[in-house]
Amino acid sequence: MTPQKINNLLGITDQEAELIKRIARHESSPVSGEEPSNDFDAAARTLRLLDSGEDESTHDDLIEKGLVHYWDDGDDPISKLTSVGFQIYQAIK
Repeated sequence: MTPQKINNLLGITDQEAELIKRIARHESSPVSGEEPSNDFDAAARTLRLLDSGEDESTHDDLIEKGLVHYWDDGDDPISKLTSVGFQIYQAIK
């Protein structure tokens, strides 16, 4: 099955799939860019993660779908995959 068909079955766009992967494997994650073993490790510093307005829109869509938690403490916001977001990551990695 192609990645696009998998994404369609999971109800996510190709851009959302790519951002899920970037959150999980980002160099600012607790596992420093390595493969996360659980949703706790699938987190990243948001300001280092988002490169464009399209990324920000995709990020907002993932939050609305309940696939990403977002904490903004002002200086160093964090984006973390929810347990469902992590399950999707496991399916698409």
